[in-house]
Amino acid sequence: MSKRIGGRGPTESPVSQTDRTPHTDWTVLLLRWLLASGSALGSVFFSHVMEFAPCVLCWYQRICLFPLVMILAAGLFPFDKNVVKYALPLATAGWLTALYHTLLYPGIIPERMRPCAQGVSCTEE
Repeated sequence: MSKRIGGRGPTESPVSQTDRTPHTDWTVLLLRWLLASGSALGSVFFSHVMEFAPCVLCWYQRICLFPLVMILAAGLFPFDKNVVKYALPLATAGWLTALYHTLLYPGIIPERMRPCAQGVSCTEE
């Protein structure tokens, strides 16, 4: 026989999924939208104001990032937590592209696997 402490069963966590309020979920979604919006604005700033030409991998990352601003905003009003189904694949693809791009700098990715043969170099800082 299991002994109950504090009214919880032995398998229940201290904060269950039902304890989270829709307000908390909306705040998390808002923070993610702010992060995506800030990243998109930073990307546009560096391209158009600072006139840094993006490489091929930067473009692929932007292709994943820019739609997130609209998708996450659409999930805010009215609040829809199913927006994760659309945002997560884009965020994952962008993150994996960024990881690959980051591994190019220290030379972990071999020269023959570098996609930036023409135009702006993917390893130029």
